[in-house]
This record gives sequence, C-alpha cells and structure tokens, in this order.
Amino acid sequence: MNKVALCTIVAALTVPPALGQENPFLRGRYTPVPERDQPEFDPVPLRAGSFFVDSSLGVGAEYNDNIYAQDTPTTEDTILTLNPTAELYSSWSVHALGAGVNVNHREYTEESSESVTDYSAFANGRLDITRNAFAAGRVYGGRLSEQRYAPSAVNNAAEPARYDEMGAEVSGTLRRDRIQLQASVGTEQEDWDAVPLIPDPLNPGGPTSVSNDFRDVTENSVYTRASYAVSPDVAIFAQARATELDYDLATDPAGFNRDATRLNGQVGASFELAAPFRGDIAVGYIHENKYDSALENTDGLSVDGELLWFPTQLTTVTVDGRRTIYDPGLTGSSSAILTQFGGRVDHELRRNWVVFGEASTSTTDFKGGIPGLAPGSVVPIDREDQIVSFGGGLGYKLNRNARINATYTFRTQDSSGVNSGREFDQNILGVELRVYP
Repeated sequence: MNKVALCTIVAALTVPPALGQENPFLRGRYTPVPERDQPEFDPVPLRAGSFFVDSSLGVGAEYNDNIYAQDTPTTEDTILTLNPTAELYSSWSVHALGAGVNVNHREYTEESSESVTDYSAFANGRLDITRNAFAAGRVYGGRLSEQRYAPSAVNNAAEPARYDEMGAEVSGTLRRDRIQLQASVGTEQEDWDAVPLIPDPLNPGGPTSVSNDFRDVTENSVYTRASYAVSPDVAIFAQARATELDYDLATDPAGFNRDATRLNGQVGASFELAAPFRGDIAVGYIHENKYDSALENTDGLSVDGELLWFPTQLTTVTVDGRRTIYDPGLTGSSSAILTQFGGRVDHELRRNWVVFGEASTSTTDFKGGIPGLAPGSVVPIDREDQIVSFGGGLGYKLNRNARINATYTFRTQDSSGVNSGREFDQNILGVELRVYP
C-alpha cells in the first residue's frame, strides 16, 4: 500500500461523524464518479462484532514492452499479478480504530529475477475528546521495491532495489466556530538493501553489488495548519511543515554529508462551489538547508493543489499539481526540484461501466554535484529529466463480488544536460479481475 492510500484511509477515519454538516470545513456536496454509491454493485463489508472488514483479491496480467526502462535494447515481458488486501475498521459512533494489510506480488514470466513481492500494513485510531476536538495516530510499515524508471535505479542491476519503510504519526484537530487548528508530529525511516549487479564478462573481478546505505534516512517532521471558514463552502488557510533529514552514514560515496533541514510554508484555500467545483490549493515557498557547507541550499516555489470539476453527475474531471524538493537518491545529487501536473477524466457510461483517461507530466531538476579538483570545490550536476505519460482504462462491475479493470499506459522520458540520464518509452497494457468475498 503506498503513502497516498495510507493518508486517504487515515483522513477518512479522522473525521468525527458527529460533526456532520455543522462543520464548515467538510466537503461532500459532490461525489466523484469512482466514489459514487451503487448498492447493487458495491461490495458488502463483513461484520465482525463492532468492526467491519473490507477485503479483496486482485488477479491479473500485464504486458510491458520495456520492463527495464532502457533506450536500447528493450526487453518485453508478461507479468502475472496477485494483490490481496484487507482492512478492518470500527463502527462506533465515537472514536475509531482501523488496520489494514496489502500484498502485491509481480511474477515475470520470462525475466524471473524481476519478480518481487511488496507488502505493507498500517494501524490507526481516533480519540474524540469533545464534539469539536479529537486526536489521531497511525503507524505503518512495509517491504517495498523501487521502480526501474526511477532516477536512482541502477542500469545494470540484477534485480529491483529493495527497501524497508516504517513510520508513525500523531495528530490533533481543534475547531471552534469558523476557526480550525491542526497539528501533527511524525517520523519515517527508510533502510535500503544493497543492489546486486549483473556480472560483467569483460571484468570478472568487478563489483558484484552496489551499496545503497547512503540512502538510509530518518525523516522527522512537524506540521501545522490554521484555517478560517469565510463561508460554509470556502475556507482559507496557512500551513507549514518542518522536516529534518538525518542520514545513517556521515558521508555519501561522493564524500558529502546529506543531512538537511527542509522548511515549507504555504497559504491557500479549500472550497466547494455551486459552479460545481471542489478544490484544495496551496502556494508558498520551500527551502532546504544542507548541513554540508560544500553543497548549495535549494529553494523555490512550493505548490500543492487538486481541483475537481463535476460537469454532470456522471463525469468528474480532476486536475492536480505539485512542486517540491526531495532526495532523488543519486550519489551526485542529494536534492532535486520536482514539478508535476496531471489531469484525469472519469465517466460513468452505465451504472456498472466506468471509463477514464489521464495524462501527466513531471520535471526533475537535479541539484548537487561531485567534488572538484580544487580542495572544497564542487562540480555541479547538469541534468533535467522529464516524464510524460498518458493512458486510459475501463472498469466493469459484474456484481457486488467481482469487477474487471483494463488499463493502458504510455510513458516516455527525456533527459538533458551534461550528466543526462536514461531516455525510454514504455507501453503497458494490463487487465485484472478483483473479487470481494
């Protein structure tokens, strides 16, 4: 289960049901097409005392014409997928508890070394202190793998890079009339494995693996958000996040200390208008301060936004964007500015037929460098990657217990600069049958 899914589950659990329409910060006038209630086709949760259980099993096949995300030569393969999920959540009128697990196995029929099993789990809860105040917490962890098209993916790796992730967060929300205050404190750790290499026949005595220990990191963060409801449908807010990045190794392979402090401050608005639109858009400034004086600090515009348009009850248009700073995991680049934009259209052809189309673009501007010839000097990295992808799909709900999903994705990457990376095209076609006990 990825981080976005975890945050979505937590957000759903951390809204006290007692607030209902009295809460001017809730948004629910319009329902996106993928979330529309359809009693004759929606799975029925299993009852377990005062808890409900949602579970499903996905079985599918995927064709990828360039599994290693290389310019040339390309390697195609068919991947068989198995994805069981389960989520437990309480049915109490106050307070809440929840937990879930997700397993994603990908079996490559030809390139068996690429086969991988990712798994993750979470637990969360909410304590309703008063009608307008509550506290929440969550813990999560998993064993995950890195995509082959990631900037840090090793070209001659014998198998995908693997890492362990674990984290925890506590948060609180206080609302009084038109003012809402939110705050959270969290920590997350990543522990990367060494990456085995494909043997080089021209260098039989060469290295057999590449260490990823320099990527092992603990991120401690503090977040706060203050909102004011201008009306029941519009709220303005200011939010800030401070993150400390503490790497396990004192220096990376280039000899630099990657430790840093990242500050991100934004102002924005949350709204749901009769137009009909719903959105949450924030704009601000982000600054990353490197502890190593040889590395330049990174800063710039910060953006987080999502806008949904509901032209009809059967169609939902979603546009989102993001601009932030992150560690791309490269020896010569400890920071990068990531800019992403995307759009998606979901349309309900019939009550049990849903089609969608989507497109996105992301640009990564790498920062950092390698030691220069002069003592204390740094040769800056010159690299910018751009990924463009688009695709679509069809979902068919057979009944409450089964549905079929078919998808197509095209992904292409261009890389420019003296230190440019890989360029590739990928076509991915997949089909999945998901059953609900």
